[in-house]
Amino acid sequence: MKAEYITTRQTMRELAEKYGIEESGIRRRSSAEGWVQARKDYRSSIVEKTTARLGDEAAERMVRLMDSTERVLAAAEQALTDTQQFNRHLVQVSSEGEKYTEEQTFKKVDTKAMKEMTTVLKDLTALTRDLYGLPDKPQEKQVIEVVFNAGDEEWNE
Repeated sequence: MKAEYITTRQTMRELAEKYGIEESGIRRRSSAEGWVQARKDYRSSIVEKTTARLGDEAAERMVRLMDSTERVLAAAEQALTDTQQFNRHLVQVSSEGEKYTEEQTFKKVDTKAMKEMTTVLKDLTALTRDLYGLPDKPQEKQVIEVVFNAGDEEWNE
C-alpha cells in the first residue's frame, strides 16, 4: 500500500476502499512512516529525471541540427568554388527520336540558379545565427543604440 500511495495518485481513502480497511489505520501508518513526504520526494525525483532527459534529448537534437547545417553549408561552399557553376544549364535534347535532358555549359549565366543559391545562403545564414545565438544586423544596431543611449546610472549597473 505504501508503494502504491507513493507512486500513484490514489488517495488514502481510495486505498482503504480498495483493500477493505479503515482509512484511519492507513493515515496512522502513513503518518508514522512519512508517506506524504515520500510521495512528494518521489514526484520531485520524477520531475528532475524527466527534465534532465528532455534537456539531454533537446541538446542532442540541437547538435544534430548544427551538424546538418554545417554539412549543407559546406556543400554550398563547395558548389561555389566551381567557376562554371552558374554557366551550366539543363537542356532538352532530341537524338534519333528520343528526348532526354543533358547538362551543357554556356557563356550565359543562369540567373535563376544564382538567385536560388543566394536564397540558400541567406537561409543558412539565418539558421546558423539562430542555432548559435548570433545577432543579425538589426539586432546588432539595437544593442549599439541601447549602449549609447544608456545613462550613467544604467551604465554603471
